[in-house]
Amino acid sequence: MKKIIFVLLMTSVFCISCGKQEIVSEVPEEVMESPVVSDNNIGAETVSDDVVSPYKEMHLSVNNLCGADFGMFAAIEPITGEQVLLGAVPNGKVLLYTMNWPREVDKLTWAIYTTGGDLYMEGETYVKEAESMVTLMFEGNGEVEKISENVE
Repeated sequence: MKKIIFVLLMTSVFCISCGKQEIVSEVPEEVMESPVVSDNNIGAETVSDDVVSPYKEMHLSVNNLCGADFGMFAAIEPITGEQVLLGAVPNGKVLLYTMNWPREVDKLTWAIYTTGGDLYMEGETYVKEAESMVTLMFEGNGEVEKISENVE
């Protein structure tokens, strides 16, 4: 059973967390259809218990304390280079997202979109040292004035 769960986790690059702390908005249907188990069979071969997975489960926490709503927070999926829409983050709310992250990828590339759908800001966060959690905190007074990053 342990190997089956491990293989299922390995076959998806990003997966939506079933235990989000707080749902901040209705996620667009195309995001909800993001594969929990993909057809690419990454890591589908049998793996012994002593082999280190090329992926690590990583939790992303996006905290919006800037006084303005984020229409959408997105991240670049590191294997395909495709943008994945993670969800809207209203002011004062937190978006939690769980993903299987390739251990060899050093940076998380992200973007924030306005409620009107325009690109507001994009950036990169160094995640190589993250064991399980990356927290991005956006602070300001009506706009993003400070970005704090924390990896655990």
